[in-house]
Amino acid sequence: MNDKTSSLPTFLHWFSWTISVIASVFFLVDTIKGGIPYLLVGKEKYAIVFLSFLFVAIAGCLLTFFKRKAGAIMMLLGGLILVIVLYLLGGSAQFGMMVIYGLPYIFSGAVFLAVK
Repeated sequence: MNDKTSSLPTFLHWFSWTISVIASVFFLVDTIKGGIPYLLVGKEKYAIVFLSFLFVAIAGCLLTFFKRKAGAIMMLLGGLILVIVLYLLGGSAQFGMMVIYGLPYIFSGAVFLAVK
């Protein structure tokens, strides 16, 4: 087998996993810093919905290390649902947030499913 052929899937696998881990760490820190206080004082009534799907995507990211296909599906669905929830909450004005929160998981999940 050609080294270039075998190294591209390996590169894509680790590149996708790195993107999803960096996004997960960033979102967890941001959630702990800003999201949890909103939940505790009841200011953000939709935060629990958003956070639950964010945690599905993050759990999928961690699961890909052990069961790639199941984790990839969780990341892909979590990312898609995050985009839908943000759209329902704010419409097209939330486009930037949809891209920031959804794209890392949608991209990584799709790559994990495509690369064997």
